[in-house]
Amino acid sequence: MLKKNRRFYMKKRILTCALTAGIALSVTACGNQNYGHHEKGVANPDTSQTQFAIMGAQSALSPGYDDNVVLNQLQQEAGISIDWTTMKESLAEQVNIRIAGGELPDAFMGVGFSNYDISRYGDDGTFIDLTPYLTEEYMPNLSKILDENPDIRSAITMDDGYIYGLPAGERMGTAGIGAPEDYSIYSVPQFSMINKAWLDDLGLPVPTTLDELHAALKAFKDNDMSAKYYGNAPGSTIPMSTGFDEWCWGQNIFYAGFGFTNWPNDVCNDLVLKDDGTVEFMCVTDQYRQAVSYFHDWYAEGLMDVEMFSQTVPRRNKVPIYRSFPAD
Repeated sequence: MLKKNRRFYMKKRILTCALTAGIALSVTACGNQNYGHHEKGVANPDTSQTQFAIMGAQSALSPGYDDNVVLNQLQQEAGISIDWTTMKESLAEQVNIRIAGGELPDAFMGVGFSNYDISRYGDDGTFIDLTPYLTEEYMPNLSKILDENPDIRSAITMDDGYIYGLPAGERMGTAGIGAPEDYSIYSVPQFSMINKAWLDDLGLPVPTTLDELHAALKAFKDNDMSAKYYGNAPGSTIPMSTGFDEWCWGQNIFYAGFGFTNWPNDVCNDLVLKDDGTVEFMCVTDQYRQAVSYFHDWYAEGLMDVEMFSQTVPRRNKVPIYRSFPAD
């Protein structure tokens, strides 16, 4: 059984970097120049390479990928190792230097190549044709998305009929553009986090409803967990914090419990195109009024950060106790 699983991962090894990185990736030919011939439209059966180098962008808020638990676990399961070269600034300049000098990594990730660049580098052999790997055998999840969304496949296919880069893709819902069924690639595009150590200390389970979350936050405040658990100043506990109308870390993530979500803003321009062709402004709906009334009580109880209505992205290095924000 182990041999079978090993062979399963070995088959996918040439694209393992695409599976683990997950966004906007182009696999290079020169980086793999010692691992067989890469003929367009034909999968390379050579699976002897186990070490890969990937170069790409890094968020200013990200600590990098070397210590990323998920990526390291995926590497271990696949039997490979990845050397990450990521940078916050001067990425485009360094990429151009690498390509011009022929010192290519095995893949570029999140560089932001234009279609012209991708086509040019694919045409001259710098980038590998990924078409033969976008199949059920090699990449079942992505191939399923492409099969169900031919417009995405068309968008990433160059004029010569080949695919040299894998995209970052977002499709939050399709009913608004006339599709017969609402479809989203991502089921939950946002997520939150809670201090599990505090929950354990208080003997509380991880909340699964808004009412359970309210009980947990109240317990955090009543027991002044910041002072109790970390020895901070008395009264320093902030049970919950978010940004205000911020992408992926705003208060609007909690509106789903009232039957709606606001994307991306809920005050300025959150208009929803409904299935019947009418447009609805969410802030005048009964659901919105119910949500605001509900969370008003949380704020009045001191469970919500008083600065959540004013803090912006540069202040995200202030780590709150309960916040919604995107993964790096």
